[in-house]
Amino acid sequence: MTPKLADNLMRAPLRQLDFTGSPIDALLLCSRNTSSLEKLALSIDCNKLDVPNDERAMPVRALFSHLRSIPEIWCDIGLYIDHLDITDIDFSNFTHLDIRADIDVDLFVSKLPTMQKLTKLSVSIPGYGPTFNKSNHYPDIADHDLLNFAYLDGMSGLFKAISRQRSQVDIAGSGREAITTQYSKGRLDTSGVFRNLSAIEEKVLADMWSRILGDYDQPLDSIACDPIVRPIEYDDAADRSRAKETQDTSPFEVFGGCLFNETVADKCQELGIKSESSADGELVPPFVSQIPDKTLKSALWSVVREDHPDVLLLRFLRARKWDVEKAYKMAIAAIKWRIQENVEEIIWYGDLYNDASLMWKGVSYAHGKDRLGQPIVWSGSCLHHQKDQSYPQLKRYLIWMMETLRQLLYTPVERVCLIMDLTDHSNANMDWPFVKTFIKFLEAYYPECLGICIVYNGPWWFSGVWKLISPLLDPVVAAKVQFAQKPEGLLKFIDEKELLEIRGGKNKYTYEYVKPAGDENQLMFDQEGRAEAAQELEALQEQFVAATQEWVQAKADGEDSKFTEASARRLELSDQVKQAAEKKDKYTRARHFYTRTGVLQGSTVDWSKIQTYD
Repeated sequence: MTPKLADNLMRAPLRQLDFTGSPIDALLLCSRNTSSLEKLALSIDCNKLDVPNDERAMPVRALFSHLRSIPEIWCDIGLYIDHLDITDIDFSNFTHLDIRADIDVDLFVSKLPTMQKLTKLSVSIPGYGPTFNKSNHYPDIADHDLLNFAYLDGMSGLFKAISRQRSQVDIAGSGREAITTQYSKGRLDTSGVFRNLSAIEEKVLADMWSRILGDYDQPLDSIACDPIVRPIEYDDAADRSRAKETQDTSPFEVFGGCLFNETVADKCQELGIKSESSADGELVPPFVSQIPDKTLKSALWSVVREDHPDVLLLRFLRARKWDVEKAYKMAIAAIKWRIQENVEEIIWYGDLYNDASLMWKGVSYAHGKDRLGQPIVWSGSCLHHQKDQSYPQLKRYLIWMMETLRQLLYTPVERVCLIMDLTDHSNANMDWPFVKTFIKFLEAYYPECLGICIVYNGPWWFSGVWKLISPLLDPVVAAKVQFAQKPEGLLKFIDEKELLEIRGGKNKYTYEYVKPAGDENQLMFDQEGRAEAAQELEALQEQFVAATQEWVQAKADGEDSKFTEASARRLELSDQVKQAAEKKDKYTRARHFYTRTGVLQGSTVDWSKIQTYD
């Protein structure tokens, strides 16, 4: 800009200004025309400033201080400077914003609720990569909190579109830091997790609860949901019948004296392990359903069990990018699936009716924790052969394992570290029905339970198998898969003291199944105690729902103080509900491997009970 032109412009009051240039020239213009400007279109390029990078932010901040009274601002800021402090910058009058700068992301996110006029947004932050899709100016989210824009009011639907975008930097589903980044920092990203919600996330959760409460007393079957897809087609009754026929007519040993289709309960009977609490010596009383009717209310609480209620719903919200309708349909499908599969009964009997060979071999077992505090699940593929058990037994075992792992999780550690140990793996160990079932369970019915999956010591040809498996995976799950060929690779994720000695660590633990004790489930025979615990839990659930209704209404009415008060009350009641559910659990869940070893005591997880070192 020439001095003469600048002088002429500064003398004449301007109503509209479309300016491209350096922030210093823009500052000169705006400082003289702030009171008259009704619309400002700025394209600012700091590369035109002949000053060091660390000094470029000063004129930009000075410029923004003059923009507060301009009703409509279109702004394209090309900064690429070391740091732009946006603490005092008011974005409330911006209608279009295209910003490329090193800014504090969390601070920028906190200012979004004030940007009620904003209809177009594009942001690129050095160090985060291409955070926005240039073709439509909707952000491709790179930082976790950016995913929470979907439900800001007054944004003309923009942020609903944003929530459907997937980050090019981290497609972890909830917009968290990439899992490898978390390990390199040695810090678990707890964003979007219970008790770690942003204000916007909490309001999205309130919308989810509003959706639940709207159908709370309706028959579960009448509520629309995602399709309940079976991983493979099979006839459960026919498969069980064939397995029983094989067991009766041509039994064969699978492992350690365990015969095909033989359960842990069968082995206990064979070994003379029986209970003094029952006349027939049964270790667990016959199953008694704790679901009183067919409403969503009853089914929901049967799924929540010992979790905090919000923990369950947040899993579905994160899995569906905070889209309430999608998360709700996903959750309803998962609840219906659990009823169909009678998950409640599987929990009731613990590991007693699991295939004995699976338990004796330790095909999969949890032991220790990784560098982020997540329980480690070891799964040795060389121990698994499809012919060793029927599909119904394999499916039951997977469900039992998933439900048991839920007990080993606690806020904010809500995921597991899965080691797919392919040492000595061969084609004979491949089981496609198992693979498809496991993947479906992870994606649809136990979302947000997998933190990382490390494929260890795969044979040279496994890359071909991975090409077949990876298309079956949701991109969110696939992004969590890492590969390691040597112990050094595992040590990036697991401390040496936690890593098993047989895999290059110092932990001398070796799996050995601990058989049931005769009277370990005495409380399950106490019907009066169970009824009393159920009554106490139901009363607290009703109080929690009442507090949740107040919380949801306060959000709908825009009464922030009431919303905050109700939120605190809900959290207090949520703790009480969890404690009461843990009490009832002793009457409705048989003890299992992790309670017998002492690792799981109530809600306390202590791996030191079975760890040994030099």
